Amino acid sequence: MYGLDSFAFPSFWFAYGITDRIATYFGRSSNLATWEYGVKVSLLPEGAIELPLSIAANVGGIYLDANGIETNSRFTAELPIGIRLGSRFAFQAVPFYTTNPDEQNLPDSPGYAVALGLGGSLRLSTTYSLEAEWITNLGGFQRPGSVDQWQAGVAIHINQHLFQLLFTNSIFTTPDSMASGTFKTGIKSNVRFGFNLVRIFGL
Repeated sequence: MYGLDSFAFPSFWFAYGITDRIATYFGRSSNLATWEYGVKVSLLPEGAIELPLSIAANVGGIYLDANGIETNSRFTAELPIGIRLGSRFAFQAVPFYTTNPDEQNLPDSPGYAVALGLGGSLRLSTTYSLEAEWITNLGGFQRPGSVDQWQAGVAIHINQHLFQLLFTNSIFTTPDSMASGTFKTGIKSNVRFGFNLVRIFGL
């Protein structure tokens, strides 16, 4: 946990499955010292109907612990919709909503933002897959001069571990920040490199 609020942008999350269809989650991101918590519910598990379709709902809250932010609390809601095409390709669309997305309190700023995320995964083998996602603002608050957020890379599945090596144009990791677009940095290409590590513990 050392360096959580240093020059890098790390995040840590923990999720626990209460039942096969309900899970709670809790996390901390260095972006604006963000705390995130909520509940994930599987509304339509994959395999429940003949179509390879799944629908879920994520409802949560966010608290920004950084100094100088007047409106610290936010509410978020996501509706992930997944489709699996064969054994190799999966696609997901995620419309989502957040309140109070403007941490700068700009004049006449809308108190909400609506966005859409689109993502896909192509499995190359039992170990490797290619993944990509793109997020665009649909309405409400959008950061001045912002651009759509994207990331792409490779995922490595080993036992109960998932490693993701990704290129992205954004440092944001929570839906409240991603919904308003990502700002351009001092890097000419605006591209960054990052990684995710997920460990699954099951009975």
